[in-house]
Amino acid sequence: MFEAAAAISSLIKIYNLTQEQIGQRLSTSQSYVANKLRLLRFSESERDAILKLALTERHARALLRLNEGELRSDAIQHVASHALNVAATEGYVDGLILKEKMPAPEKEQENVVVTRKHKIVLKDLRLFYNSIDKAVDFVREAGIEISSKRNESTSSGQIELIITITPNTASF
Repeated sequence: MFEAAAAISSLIKIYNLTQEQIGQRLSTSQSYVANKLRLLRFSESERDAILKLALTERHARALLRLNEGELRSDAIQHVASHALNVAATEGYVDGLILKEKMPAPEKEQENVVVTRKHKIVLKDLRLFYNSIDKAVDFVREAGIEISSKRNESTSSGQIELIITITPNTASF
């Protein structure tokens, strides 16, 4: 990924081309070219660590949101040592950014961080619910009788999803 980024950068400098022109010549989009070039923001030691730890380009782009330095280097190590997938890496980076933006007294209050991290999780749950609802609609459109019900317990904080398929309409 870093070699490709360096090659694209060289093409731009040598031939005085724009990202869009490079994209056209490589049969890719301008955003693809821009994302490749962003990888060159990593220091040489960070690039070496990313390659050595076998992180993907998507991991690397998520980590680019952190300022260069010890925080980003530590994050690279954390992502690799905990084998975080890309979504988890993005969540981890979001948490680090929130922590950095908080005023000093609040950084010490762990419940504030947990509350903010909890909001990130809730956003993911809405995506999950939406996916379930779309899957149920898809099955219903195929002529199968299906229903879904969501029960939320305020006392325990648990959520129960019940999906019911009527057997006589399901033909597999």
